[in-house]
Amino acid sequence: MNRLSLASLKPVISRVLGVCVTDSRIPTYVSEAQERLMSKGRWVGTVQRLRLCLSGSCISLPRQVETVEMWALCNTPLTVRNSFYEFVANGPGQRRSDLGSSMNMIDRGTACVYQDMSGTTSFVNVQSAVAESATARILLRGYDENANWIRTQEPAASGVWIDGEYVAINTTGTRSVNKFSSLTEVVKPVTNGPVNLFEWPAALGANYQQIAYYESDETLPIYRRYLIPNIANACACDNAHDDCASKTVTILAKLRHIPVSNDNDFLILQNISALKLMVMAIQKEERNLWQEATAYEGKAIMELQNELSSFEGDGPVVVLRIQDPDLIMSNVENEQESRLFYQYGIV
Repeated sequence: MNRLSLASLKPVISRVLGVCVTDSRIPTYVSEAQERLMSKGRWVGTVQRLRLCLSGSCISLPRQVETVEMWALCNTPLTVRNSFYEFVANGPGQRRSDLGSSMNMIDRGTACVYQDMSGTTSFVNVQSAVAESATARILLRGYDENANWIRTQEPAASGVWIDGEYVAINTTGTRSVNKFSSLTEVVKPVTNGPVNLFEWPAALGANYQQIAYYESDETLPIYRRYLIPNIANACACDNAHDDCASKTVTILAKLRHIPVSNDNDFLILQNISALKLMVMAIQKEERNLWQEATAYEGKAIMELQNELSSFEGDGPVVVLRIQDPDLIMSNVENEQESRLFYQYGIV
């Protein structure tokens, strides 16, 4: 089966919209159709298996990942916890990289970098992999060494204040004027190649470390982040059958929609009929034909359901997701919690 690209879908969508194949609105319609359909189910192609080699407890997943559905440490399937897990009354409480059970992967929201600043006295150095426009700049937003929100004048000395600081993008690297204790948001233009961010300590000559890698078409970077507490003290994997030098983590991830803009961009959804029907639904919505829009959207979802049913077939045995009672009790970290688990009949 050939993968579906924007170029191969354009003739179908142009016919539906009644526009030329070269019309600039086609990628916008296709991207919106895919985004809306992907949020409505785990369709064919939207779940992917990823394997990571970890030495630290904090994971920032690639931009393509929306959420973790299941995970395993080495060869053992374990539990994914949502962001409320650490806030349940009489629950485990706050977990850290050195505190808690490594049998849990805990949702820690999102971040704009894959590694946080290590201190409060470092600059941010911006460096591109290839030559960029002389006017290319990236906007960094966050807090300074005194935990104050960073604001600068743009242009300099103009009297107009903005949130954050603009830093030039070039291959030699440009340091920020401000010291950052944390980065909360990044606004990046479309670039010719990837752009890297480095933490640059204020002491000249000190070692610096990479904290972000942005692909050329990323403009508002955001990554899902998880914590696996105390993974450094977890049992070692069988490295005799594993090329990871540290711990092996395997996840089943629900993929995030990434907009398509170039002819050679691949779509995650490969169902032409579903995408066509969803574009028709969007077009009806824009004309305030809500009943017709709902009908077209329903038909698009039905196409994806039929595709999924055909793809999975009738052979696989359905697996029930039930947490192992032994695994629950292995997460209980003191006698009081153990009594509560038995009192409320969880095991």
